[in-house]
Amino acid sequence: RVTGTESPLILSVPDVKCVALRGPDDHPFLLLASSPVAAAVHPQELVDLGGEFAQQPRAACGEIATRALAARAGAAQCTVVEVSFLPPRGGGDSKRRAPGMAGPEPPAKKAKVVNARGGSTASMRLRHILLRYQDEPGASSASKGTVRTRQDAEAVLRKALRDLRADLKAQKKSPKDAMELVAVTSKKFMELCKAFSDCETAKKGGTLCGDLGWLTPDDCVKLGGSFKEVVDVLMPGQFSDIA
Repeated sequence: RVTGTESPLILSVPDVKCVALRGPDDHPFLLLASSPVAAAVHPQELVDLGGEFAQQPRAACGEIATRALAARAGAAQCTVVEVSFLPPRGGGDSKRRAPGMAGPEPPAKKAKVVNARGGSTASMRLRHILLRYQDEPGASSASKGTVRTRQDAEAVLRKALRDLRADLKAQKKSPKDAMELVAVTSKKFMELCKAFSDCETAKKGGTLCGDLGWLTPDDCVKLGGSFKEVVDVLMPGQFSDIA
């Protein structure tokens, strides 16, 4: 009831849409999207895109936001947040394979450690594709002289992830372990690295193309941004999220 100068009572009925998920192995994430995104992208497409970029929340959110902006001609604030639930880590029944590997779960093994710079034993060897960008309009990347925004750079990296997955899927036989997984994806990775990367490591030959060598946790921190956070969750042979 409204009387005198009291403010009117405003009621709203939420529009709730549900999509059945296929369990934690297929959809281990939670998506939060602004109303312009929900209006522009069908709920099932949201789920499909999140599943396509599994454990890569930045890539998934970037793809969803890009599609929503395109559908709305850039006339709305399109915000997407993904909470990605990581698989159990460690030995025993919680040990998991990297995506793309075939066969039964491997038996529990003691983690192999490798001495690296600084004497640390918790190290990993990584290869990467680096794209430089400038958020200022009209700026160009330093090494190749091309105009590239952050959105442009992330779009290229999402395409690279798609190409790597498509190449892996096209293999006649699924890799049986992490070493074989790295071997079968190396050729495509080298092609993409040489084509797109602005890092000097892209000039290295063979399987060293894009190679950063053995990195300790401190090395990863020094690389800045979210680099350490992104690589800490990786399993051998797995492709990382966009850092």
